[in-house]
Amino acid sequence: MTQPTDDFESRKQLLVARSTLGRLKLQHDAARLRESLTFGNVGAAVVKSPVVRSAAFLLAVEIAGSGRIARLLSFAGQALSVARMAGVALAWLKAPSHPAGPPAP
Repeated sequence: MTQPTDDFESRKQLLVARSTLGRLKLQHDAARLRESLTFGNVGAAVVKSPVVRSAAFLLAVEIAGSGRIARLLSFAGQALSVARMAGVALAWLKAPSHPAGPPAP
């Protein structure tokens, strides 16, 4: 009669040991995850996410209003066009002038 009780007791100890090991692994993994999640890493991942950017833009439109956002985007487009034209003009002015005809022999 002692054999089944000993077998039961050893299985119980094995299950308790496995449970303890599982809890320790979870604690260890949670600690590693907590260490790897810094504010900078999470912020960078959020900013890189296209879904979050779209949601932020939609939220900005809701808060500011579509007319105000349209004026802001129009101004940004005009400023970008002026900056590109200025860059082309500066590149054109810096380019060396080429003579109109072939060089004299």
